[in-house]
Amino acid sequence: MKSLVTGALAALIAGLASTGGTALAAAGPVADPGAEQSWLFVGEFAPVGAPNGTGAVTHDEELVPAGADIAVLQWMGEGRTRIELRVEGVKPGHTYGTHVHTNPCGDAPEDAGPHYQNQPGDAAEGRDPANPENEVWLDFTADGQGAGGATARQNWLFREGEAGSVVIHERATSHGHHGTPGDAGARVACFTVPFRGVVQSGTARADTLPAAPVPAPPPASGEATTETTTGTTNGETDGGAAGLGLPGLALHRLPVAGALFGGGGPA
Repeated sequence: MKSLVTGALAALIAGLASTGGTALAAAGPVADPGAEQSWLFVGEFAPVGAPNGTGAVTHDEELVPAGADIAVLQWMGEGRTRIELRVEGVKPGHTYGTHVHTNPCGDAPEDAGPHYQNQPGDAAEGRDPANPENEVWLDFTADGQGAGGATARQNWLFREGEAGSVVIHERATSHGHHGTPGDAGARVACFTVPFRGVVQSGTARADTLPAAPVPAPPPASGEATTETTTGTTNGETDGGAAGLGLPGLALHRLPVAGALFGGGGPA
């Protein structure tokens, strides 16, 4: 299987270096949870203690070498969230468990805190709270060039300030059939992502909407061709790279971001 875009993330990071950060949007809570909004975060992994202004750190250079690239797109609209992950430069053919965690990355793997949960510690309908509907799971298998990606769609929004990173683990995430639900082994890399959310008043939970069909957006006419990556969407294979433009900065107009995430469409 071919890489989705050879060197695209590296080129994107270089092209956006002058922004002074990994997010192409101002920080702060979401003013209108129903409005369509999206943010792009990019990083390049570096060893613990090495100078790195992108917030990406590797704890295992065999699985996530220094210099590997990562991009995370957050889309919000109509009270729903979509998170898209793209990586390049990791170990070819390896399957990684990947989740959104509560804290920013630190020197120690455990600094990223636990998995973000929409309903913290609550077992919904008799299920363990560590499941892909209550958390954000982005497992992927790298292709022969070390590139991969995944997409997760949720019928809820993050609580502002409570989702702070994407952590890559050494193996696929357990759904509980074998092993502890949500367990994916050691934390091999971490990318600090200040996910946008809504301020919750008088409750510890984010509002959850009734489940609704989430259609995949059709490819845009004349869109740059991307190769398929292997990943999971709440346990399902994600075979493409569908994304949205950033407010005031359409991703398809950037030299390589359009090739990474495609055109616009619903979450």
